[in-house]
Amino acid sequence: MEKEKSLINILSKTFIILIIFLSNSLLANSSDTLKVLFIGNCLSAFNNLPEMFQNMSEAGGKTVFSKNETVPNTLLEDHLIRPATINSLHEKKWNYVILQLTPSYPGLLDTYQTVETFNTLIKENYQCTKTILFMPWTMKNTEYNYPLIFTTTLDYAKKINACVAPIGQIWHDALKLDPIPELYLDLGHPNPAGTYASACGFYTLIFNENPEEVEFYASVPENEAKVLQTLTKTVVLYNINNWLTKYFAKFSHAIYGSAVQFENLTFDNISSYWDFGDGNYSNEKSPQHIYTSHGNYNVSLITQSNNCHNTTDTCFKNLKIGTGEDISLTPNPVKTKLTIELKEAISDFNLYIFDSKGMKIYFKNVLKETNRIVLDTSTFSKGFYFLYFECGNLNYKRKFIKI
Repeated sequence: MEKEKSLINILSKTFIILIIFLSNSLLANSSDTLKVLFIGNCLSAFNNLPEMFQNMSEAGGKTVFSKNETVPNTLLEDHLIRPATINSLHEKKWNYVILQLTPSYPGLLDTYQTVETFNTLIKENYQCTKTILFMPWTMKNTEYNYPLIFTTTLDYAKKINACVAPIGQIWHDALKLDPIPELYLDLGHPNPAGTYASACGFYTLIFNENPEEVEFYASVPENEAKVLQTLTKTVVLYNINNWLTKYFAKFSHAIYGSAVQFENLTFDNISSYWDFGDGNYSNEKSPQHIYTSHGNYNVSLITQSNNCHNTTDTCFKNLKIGTGEDISLTPNPVKTKLTIELKEAISDFNLYIFDSKGMKIYFKNVLKETNRIVLDTSTFSKGFYFLYFECGNLNYKRKFIKI
């Protein structure tokens, strides 16, 4: 009996120790723990921005695990071939990966190709990870550089569907305060107040909360820290929709007489619902649809993003559809003169001719109102060609043969 009690006590203690061990070791992988990876250089490394962000988050009642891959004198493209960075990227299913861009005259050193490659690696590791582009500040006394940094960061983010941490905007607006807070350590690196401004920016962006409600000031005097909290609230929280990931439905189309080929251009799309405006529908990603009569049709595409964010959006277009009789090419085959005739006279339209290899060999913008154009094909080699007619939402593609 005593042996059984002893064994039960041993097992109970072992179980408790095991629970404690698992709790500690799995904290960084808990679904309740926000996991954030910082990738950057000295702008993030000075004063240990990742650690300051984590400390501020914990002071705000959050459970955060942050990983620091910030290395002085390192560009993003250098991180692409840095084993430690790539290993960290694949270490966890990160909630956020922060890519710190690098300011330089006259703009950003980091190319879009580098940012796009990183974003691809991030999504391949875990499709639900959100990429955040860290908008940097300008070097000291080079504020004229800021508009380019601002627009380039937002352009990159739009292309890869990323969030933007507008740290550069916070610094930029700080120069308008009186007195102006000192954020620079030297010509470019942040002092503790500069890093604190960055930490406030990330806290506000990620949690969508007012940083003024967090009693955490790092090593910054409280009165200075509160000024930066208020500034961050104005720049980030009050304009949060400017910085968050946006999800847009988007499609293109090509009209071939009564047939229309639609192409779904929506980023991160997992489901599609098309309404062709004539009582017909489709769930295909990029369907082709044939209209039985010509006229104007309101086409809509409802799309859903990946399961991580479960976001929907709708795109509308009004299309003028022909039945194949609205434009004609004669004679076809043609020897010299090809007559292009439209059913109705219109103005300001484009004509393109492509050869069988897809090379554009002719372009003409017609501004005057007309319904008839004569094209000289005497210099064309024998073979088949494609004519594209483009006027707003009115698009046609026709094939003709040169003999």
